[in-house]
Amino acid sequence: MASAITFPGVSRTPWYSREFAPALLTFVASVVTILVALLNASASRWFGLMVVAGLVSAAVSAIKIAQARHKDDKQSALESPSDLAGFLLTLYHVVKKQRQIGDTEADLKRLRLTIYNVDGEYLKQCVDYVGGNGGTKTLHKLSLRTGVVGRAAMTGKAVVAQRMSHDHADFIHELIERYHFTREEAEQVDHERRAWMAVPILGANQNPLAVVYLDSVDPGFFNKQTQDIIAGGCAGLAQYMRLRHNRN
Repeated sequence: MASAITFPGVSRTPWYSREFAPALLTFVASVVTILVALLNASASRWFGLMVVAGLVSAAVSAIKIAQARHKDDKQSALESPSDLAGFLLTLYHVVKKQRQIGDTEADLKRLRLTIYNVDGEYLKQCVDYVGGNGGTKTLHKLSLRTGVVGRAAMTGKAVVAQRMSHDHADFIHELIERYHFTREEAEQVDHERRAWMAVPILGANQNPLAVVYLDSVDPGFFNKQTQDIIAGGCAGLAQYMRLRHNRN
């Protein structure tokens, strides 16, 4: 059975860590068996069998460790964020052209996007923002129940929303009551953003792997045409991740 597709940042115990300890114990036991056989060579009629068994067991242990290292190298390649950053840049410029976004500082604030992976009960931002003012350089970690990102992951459907109030206090209340942020999390949200879109990236079994998140300072930025372009790009990302995983 094929292993699950992994996005950057998802918690994973390295194969090397899983295999090293038991394989090392087997290897040590094999060496001890060989030494005991050598020390008792004249007295034991099982000398040859013990040596062969020890050598075979030691060789198998060494192979397991090498295979685990190889699997980790392949998995690390699959988890590289470089392809995701490339996808975000491509999608950003496609939408930027469609919405005729200029290159002034005010224009560039109209759109930014990133990707969150689904890691158990949490959402973890796995690449820096593209576009906008870049946001914080600290990659966010949120509860799976939080915000439009969490709603997209939980429902498996794209979510589009916009800020309901211009008042700061009302906006904080909206984030807490409607989107399940804690007050501390709500205070950290960029209050200039007035529209949001989140698109889930689903695996072969329709399980959520990640969520592409976009926001804008324009309340009506995510119109029907823009939504269709973004959804099409995200469908391509999902297919690419599955193909890349199967190829490796």
